[in-house]
Amino acid sequence: MAPGPSGSPEERGAEAKEAGTLYGVGLGPGDPELVTVKAVRLIGAADVIAYHCARHGRSVARSIAAPYLRGDQVEEQLVYPVTTETTGHPGGYDGAMEEFYARCAARLTAHLAQGRDVVLLAEGDPLFYSSYMHMHKRIDGQFRTEIVPGITSVSAASAALAMPLVEGDDVLTVLPGTLPRAELTSRLRRPGAAVIMKIGRSYEKVRAALTDSGRLEQARYVERASAGDRQVIERAGDVDPAIDAAVDQALRAAGIEVTALPPLDVGEMLAAAGVLIDSEGFRVNAYLMQYLKQLSPHVRRNLERGARLGRGDRAAAERIRAAARDTLESLLADFPVLVLPTLAGTPPLLGSRGFSLTALTVPANLAGLPALSLPVPSSADVIASMQVIGASEEQVVAFGRVIEDAVRG
Repeated sequence: MAPGPSGSPEERGAEAKEAGTLYGVGLGPGDPELVTVKAVRLIGAADVIAYHCARHGRSVARSIAAPYLRGDQVEEQLVYPVTTETTGHPGGYDGAMEEFYARCAARLTAHLAQGRDVVLLAEGDPLFYSSYMHMHKRIDGQFRTEIVPGITSVSAASAALAMPLVEGDDVLTVLPGTLPRAELTSRLRRPGAAVIMKIGRSYEKVRAALTDSGRLEQARYVERASAGDRQVIERAGDVDPAIDAAVDQALRAAGIEVTALPPLDVGEMLAAAGVLIDSEGFRVNAYLMQYLKQLSPHVRRNLERGARLGRGDRAAAERIRAAARDTLESLLADFPVLVLPTLAGTPPLLGSRGFSLTALTVPANLAGLPALSLPVPSSADVIASMQVIGASEEQVVAFGRVIEDAVRG
C-alpha cells in the first residue's frame, strides 16, 4: 500500500491552492483618464490593492486608481517610516528603509501565498523612479510577477508644453534633482535635452545648477502636468511675482503710464554674453593656462572654455549682440525708457547663487545702452529693485529721480 498524503485536509488544500500574482501597475501622470485599459482591468479584478504613502496616509496613487476600485477589496497601505527627515533607527535612513521594505514584502507575499492576486499601484511607470522596484526585487522569483507600464510624467510634461523631447538623433538625459549641484551642472552642460525629476526640497539647488550651466532661461517648470486647471507651467527663471508687484507699485506711485511689452527672450543673449566674456578673458589671460591647477574651479572652467571658442563662436555672439541692440533701440524709439526688475528674486546671501544675477541686466549690458538700478519698496520678506534702460544717461537719471521722489513721499 502506498502511504496517503500527510497533513490535514485543510493543509492539503492550502498546498494545492495556486499562488497569486503580483502586478506592478503604472497609473500614469495623475489624470485617471490616462490609466491604460489593461491597468483598469487588473485593478478591478485584484483581490488586494497595495500602495505606498507617507505617514499622513494620503496616497496620490490610490486617488488616481479610485474610480476603478470595487470597494470590497483588501487594501494594504504601505506607510513609509521616514521620507526625507532624520530617523533614530540604529541603521540610519538606509537601515530604516531596508527594514520597511522587508516588512512590506512579507505582507504582500502572505497574500500571494494564499492565492490572492495583488496589484501594487505606482504613479507614472513602475520601473521609472518608482517604489514598486523595491518590492519587485524582493518578491520576483518567489511568486509570479507582471509589470504593466504607465505613461511617465516626462511624457505628460512634454505634452503640456507642446514641446518635443527628442527628434531625429537627439539625446535625452533624465537626472534626479537629488544629485549634488556640481554633478547636475556638469551633466546639464552636455548637449541634448534634459529632464530633472524629484525636485521637491532640491528646487533651489536645481535652479542654481541650471544657472551655472547657462540653461535657466531655457528651462520650464511643470507640476501636475495632466491635472487640467490645477496644472502649473512656468519658466524656471521667471521673476518672483512679489518683485514684479513691487516694481509695478513704484510706477503707479509716480503716476507713470505703463505699456506692457512681451518679455525679452534673454536665453540667447546670456549665451552670447558668456561667449564674449570668456573669449576676451582668455585673450587677456592666456598666460594663466600654465597655472590652471592653482586657479579656482570657476576661473579654470571659464578660461578653458575661452580657449575652446573659435572665430565662428565669437562672430555668432556678435550677431546676437547687434540684434539685441537693434531690438532695444527699436523699443526706445517708441518709449522714453524701458523698465524691468533688476533681479528675478531677492538677492542671494553672500557666497550663494540661487538664480542668475545677470539674466535681466544682460540685454542692456550686451547692447551697451545706459541703465540704472534703484531700490523700490516691497513686502518685508522681499528685497526688490527696478532697472531703467534708456537711450541716454540723462533720460535714465531723470526717470530715476521721478521714481525716488515718488516712493519717498
